[in-house]
Amino acid sequence: MPAGAAWTTVDELHPATGDGNHVWALAAEPGRVAVGVNDDDGAAPDAGAVFLFEEAGGAWLPAGELRASDAALAMELG
Repeated sequence: MPAGAAWTTVDELHPATGDGNHVWALAAEPGRVAVGVNDDDGAAPDAGAVFLFEEAGGAWLPAGELRASDAALAMELG
């Protein structure tokens, strides 16, 4: 980002499933984002999940999700 430039909101990413409220980790590369939500309850209470998004035609779309196959209470994956 050039000096003096400001960040602006382009889009908000919301997973189609999952009820976690707190992003714990973020990984990005051009056209792809992985969002770790450590308090997601989809597999077990606070088991966590990682939600994947891809950019297509200027919009960010859900591309998948990762959950532990052995998810347990308070595992906090993500």
